[in-house]
Amino acid sequence: MAHRGGFHRTIEASGASSLKRLEKRISGLEQQIQSKDRQIIEQNQELIKKAKSLDERERDVKALLRYVEKWDDFKEFMDSAGNTTLAIENQALKRDLETMKSKYENLLGKIKQRDEELEKARDEQVKSAESLRRVQASAFRFQDQPEWAPDSDDIIRRELNNLEREARAWCIGNSIKLLSGLGTIPDQLQADWQGVLRYDEKIFARNDQHLPHLILMAMLMDFVYGQIFARPLFFLPWRMAEEDGPNVAARGRELHEALARILEETSQANLEGAHAWRSQWLRLLDPRPRGDQKERPLLETTKRRTEAAREKAAQHIMQEFLNTSAAFLTSPSPVEGPSLAQLQRIFTGAAHLSYKLWLRKSYLVFHSKAQLPEAYHHALQIRAHSLHNQLLDDNEKALDGATIRVVTHPAVVVYGSSDGASYDSNRMWKEAVVYMG
Repeated sequence: MAHRGGFHRTIEASGASSLKRLEKRISGLEQQIQSKDRQIIEQNQELIKKAKSLDERERDVKALLRYVEKWDDFKEFMDSAGNTTLAIENQALKRDLETMKSKYENLLGKIKQRDEELEKARDEQVKSAESLRRVQASAFRFQDQPEWAPDSDDIIRRELNNLEREARAWCIGNSIKLLSGLGTIPDQLQADWQGVLRYDEKIFARNDQHLPHLILMAMLMDFVYGQIFARPLFFLPWRMAEEDGPNVAARGRELHEALARILEETSQANLEGAHAWRSQWLRLLDPRPRGDQKERPLLETTKRRTEAAREKAAQHIMQEFLNTSAAFLTSPSPVEGPSLAQLQRIFTGAAHLSYKLWLRKSYLVFHSKAQLPEAYHHALQIRAHSLHNQLLDDNEKALDGATIRVVTHPAVVVYGSSDGASYDSNRMWKEAVVYMG
């Protein structure tokens, strides 16, 4: 019994020890479980945080994707806008390029024009130098014969202008008042006027009050220049006659015409020689007094006879003018008294002036309706009649392109120098005067 009791106590003691160890082990396990639980909780919290972070990243990714889409759209828009801008800029650049090309071509044209002008100026400079040399040489020659020293161009232009003013005053004072006063203008009359005007019934009707003196002026100047200025030997028939007589013109006309033809023929082959002969021949007929007392009376007689021949020729040519269709335009008709004397002074003055101009070795050319352009232009060496002044004062181009209706004064052009050189050059002594209606 005692043995069983000790066994039981031994067993109890052993069981108690095992229980303690078990409890201790359980306590350790609980601590481990608690530690694991804490770790699990921490890990869960960490996972929750990571999940939140992933959600945020997913949102960020989605937002970024949206931004990327918007960026792509924006890029596409910008590319499109850029292409449009470039296209516009390209067109603008093309226009600028064309403008620059045009300016460049214009500049090249101006440069070419300036070069041509420079070359022309150089040529003119050479010609001027040559002309100066010839003038100087001529001046030395004239020192031996100063009586033949020619008038300056300005003096000649002034004398031609004076002749024009006197003729205009006579035509205004001695013409009929209205062209319509003639009634229906006969075809023959229109044919006679064709050399100086282009007839237009409507235009002439609108300017009825101006036309009588304009046409009369045109016919008078055409006759004076055609019969006196254009014919350096116009006086010859009267110079050849010893006495006046009814057939004086007929007796000298054949010789006059023969000499005129010879002068024209020789001018074609030897321009300088022909005009030198003509100039010298005219000078012989109009000599200047010299110191030799024996020769002086003979020279004065020759000069006086030549002057008288010019005046008789001028009177005869004036009568021929009055016998033309110009008589239809004069009032009173026939012309007589002071009006006739005034007209005779015009023809006589023209005769003396013409002779003086032909004493030079230069020669004259006249441009009337047949030689002038049909239409007026302000840049041409043509002067519009003073009746157009009011219109042209406001706009000098107002009549450009208008048909020239009446040539009231021909152009006077001189070729060559007074000493017989530079026949390839010319200058204007008197511009043509025209009326457009």
